[in-house]
Amino acid sequence: VNGKFLSGIMVIRFEPNPSAAQLEITTVFDNFGINQKTVNGTKSKLREASNNNGNPQHTISVDINVSWENGTSVDRYGTRIRERVQGQPGVWPTYIFEITGTWTNDFSNGESFSYEILTPVVKKTICYFFVAGNVLIDKPSISGVLDYGNGQCDNNAIFTTSDGEVIEISLN
Repeated sequence: VNGKFLSGIMVIRFEPNPSAAQLEITTVFDNFGINQKTVNGTKSKLREASNNNGNPQHTISVDINVSWENGTSVDRYGTRIRERVQGQPGVWPTYIFEITGTWTNDFSNGESFSYEILTPVVKKTICYFFVAGNVLIDKPSISGVLDYGNGQCDNNAIFTTSDGEVIEISLN
């Protein structure tokens, strides 16, 4: 398919709940192969027309393992929630989203990369970049907080390492 060799089992289940105005889509990977990679685990998406705040929301949860023929692998798990907090229904340029969540990648070599959104990351659809929010990043080589700013549509962010070093970042 599209130049890729696929094998194994991938089961996609759609579970609509009209009374709650939501749809859950669950994908289960059972030794699902894509070229030299094998995927096992579950990914689910919950689409809600109206969350507890009355806003549309998408929640993605993942708990998968990807392994390569050479014996390396990664376990990825976590949840990301995207809530539309502003915007006129049906008018995409007016939408503003807030994204929250945590996710981790554990590699077979013992390294672990984790991300935790400390304050919601803000995405305005009229801007290419995130405009606000803070993400705690923890990697073996560096850790700290990435700050996307104060809501301005620009390509700037600031990374403050756990040692207190402040690094200005251009996002393009």
